[in-house]
Amino acid sequence: MLGRQAKIITPTMLRRILNFVGGTPFTKRDRVIILLSVKAGLRACEIARLDWSMVLDARGQVGAFVAVRDAIAKRRSGRRIPLHGDLRRALVRLKGPRRLASNLLIFLALPRGLEPLFSP
Repeated sequence: MLGRQAKIITPTMLRRILNFVGGTPFTKRDRVIILLSVKAGLRACEIARLDWSMVLDARGQVGAFVAVRDAIAKRRSGRRIPLHGDLRRALVRLKGPRRLASNLLIFLALPRGLEPLFSP
């Protein structure tokens, strides 16, 4: 059985999507999720399991690529993906200057606080 072809996101569509999430309480997080999918080509399960060590360099700054580890990749085929400028800027904004409270990159907002999207 053949898989379905992914839909193409035009620059106009991407702008509209990013503008839509611009007014949410979790704008920085939502923007990173969208850009990880569109600009880096990550799958939803990879985005949910991504942690900061996969995007930070040795100095603790957002690096030049995303290192998708075998453990979170489809068919255990990890890879290194260069960071698009828009995605890198969004990651820098999400991280901010503060020390990270968790290693997971993406958190889900629940009434009782922030929870990881994926629990190992």
